[in-house]
This record gives sequence, structure tokens and C-alpha cells, in this order.
Amino acid sequence: MRTFALCMAFLGCAACPLAQAAPQHDWQRLEAAAAMAEKESLEPVLHQKSVSAAITAYLQTLDPYSSYISPAEARQLKEDAGNTFGGVGMDIIRNSDGMLYCLPHAGSPAANAGIGYGDVLRAVDGAFLHDKPLSVVQHLVRGPALSPVRLLVAGVDGVKEVTVTREMVQPPSAELVAGQGFYRIRLTRFDANTLPQLKAALARVPAGMPLVLDVRGNVGGDLEAALQSASLFLPPGTPLVTIVKKDALPDVQLSGGGGTEPAGLVAVWQDAFTASAAEVFAAALAHNGKAVLVGQRSFGKGRSQVAVPAKDGGIYLITNAELLPPNGISYHGKGLEPDLLVGSRSATVQADFERRTYEALGKTH
Repeated sequence: MRTFALCMAFLGCAACPLAQAAPQHDWQRLEAAAAMAEKESLEPVLHQKSVSAAITAYLQTLDPYSSYISPAEARQLKEDAGNTFGGVGMDIIRNSDGMLYCLPHAGSPAANAGIGYGDVLRAVDGAFLHDKPLSVVQHLVRGPALSPVRLLVAGVDGVKEVTVTREMVQPPSAELVAGQGFYRIRLTRFDANTLPQLKAALARVPAGMPLVLDVRGNVGGDLEAALQSASLFLPPGTPLVTIVKKDALPDVQLSGGGGTEPAGLVAVWQDAFTASAAEVFAAALAHNGKAVLVGQRSFGKGRSQVAVPAKDGGIYLITNAELLPPNGISYHGKGLEPDLLVGSRSATVQADFERRTYEALGKTH
């Protein structure tokens, strides 16, 4: 019975109003299951582990992105927050089915070890990840520089375990990349460094030159950084995104301007792993007539989460807002449809992106 008492204490706290609204008979079913396990289970009941699993399962019935970070995991994340760790040079994203995809950066330890773009991550150092919050998965992959980490991945060549040596890797979030006939700015994520790095990159683009903003594999990051970045391309007062929360008026975020506003149309390169804040960025430009979307249908994560401290020391991750693009049509679960499609399986996919870009910008190769 102690298991159920703990579970009720956690799920019934003030930070979790869903539990307060649940019918009593639903909690009685959970109580009966806990009592039966206590009485009949051959294996010992690990109360803390059972409660954490119950909370995680409960929240994940809401949507794939709601979850729970246990007290032990939260303590570890907090302790590590001020430390400098190495990494393997890849982003990780979870889809609506709970699958974790690897997006290694070019030349990174992960890429050099043979992890492919879009490989499915199954385990880290033998620990399977199906119910782990994404922040915890990312923490497991990080560690001291020069230390090894074993990653179990599934790709086109089957399932394999790859040992990667961590390095101090932190690629820029915005970087000007040499192009042929146009300038391309690679945006790998949105964070505190994106805006100044993007401004610096734009300053190096000659006036009137065709411009590509490459958000392929950009899984998002900080929403405010994405909005500030989009503002560089749009006049002040332009609608960027509408944030819709429960029992609240829609919050329309407007461009603050930035003084640059490059002349002419730009092309935004996107793929199936362009997600979250990166989709907000792409939609803000496309739906305001500033950009043509080139590539594949994007990931389709048009909702954001809030982290709520739990009384037990853990953290609830709750999806609390819908992010609507300027045209007002939700893309959550569907993705942003490109204006010009590029196949994802072609051996000449980079050349196809370039060809479609020339079409989009009215240029010849």
C-alpha cells in the first residue's frame, strides 16, 4: 500500500491538477494494482522506481512530449548544469512514436564512428531509452571529454553498437557556408549565440546575392532566439507566431525588426528533421512572403512544453501551448509542406536542393 500512497502524493500534488480532476474509481484501480503487486510479486517492489514509472506512463498518455524527470535524474541534471562536458557532435530528436533519431554533424565524432543521419538510437551504455525524457537521453550521451560511450543504433545497415569517444565539440549555431551561385547560412539550432552569429553571417553576404537559410536537421531550441532571428528578415510588427494556451487569450508574437531585412526572396532548406523552433522560424518567413520552402515536409512539432518542479524533487514536462504559424493553420503532427519538393533518398540530394533553389530564386546554374 505504501507504493500507492507515494504515487497519490506525487500525482495529487498542487503541481498536477489533472490528478485532482480524475474520478476516484480510477485511483482505486491503481491502488488495487499496487496492493496486488505488493502481495503477489515474486520480485521485490521497488517503490521509488515503480512510482517514477507510473508518473511517466501517466504523463505520456497525454502526448509523446509530456514526461517526468525523476528526483535522481533531476539532481544529476542540476549538478551537471555548471560543468563542461564533451559530446559526440549530434542532435537527437524524438518522434510521436517515441523513436529517437540521431542527427550527427558533419565531421563529428558520431559521424566519424559510423552513425548515420536518421539512425534510430536505442540504448546508451546498455541502458534502453524508450521511456527516458529527451533531456535525460542527451545527458547520458554527454560526458567527460576523451571518455567512450556505447551507442546502440539501428540504420540502413542493421542494428549495431558503436563506441564513440567524446570530444569538446560545439559547432556554431549560425555559420556562412560557401555555395555555388548563392550564399548559404547553416542554422544548426537556436540558442543564445544564434542571433549575433546570424547577424555576423548576414553582414558577409553581398547586397543582392541570393541567400539560402539551411535549417535541415535543426531540431529547434530556444523559441525566443528563433523569433529574434526571424525578425531580422521581416519588418517590425509582422506576426511571427501565435501561442495558444489553455484558458488564455492567444498571444501573437510580432517581429521586432532588426535593421537588416535582406532584399529579395530567400530560400529556406528544410527536411524531415526540421522541428519545433526551426519550424516556427521557417513558417514565419514563408507565410509572410519572405521565403520559399525547399526540401521535404518538416517534422511537425508545433507545440511547446513547460517544466514544472514536483514536490518530490522531480520535474514534470507538460505540453502547455500550441504554436500556430502566421496563416493560422496548425502543422503539429503534419509538418510544413515545402513549396518545392526535394526527394530524401536520392544519391544526389544536395545537388537537388541546389537545383530547386535556382528555380525558387529565379536563377540559372
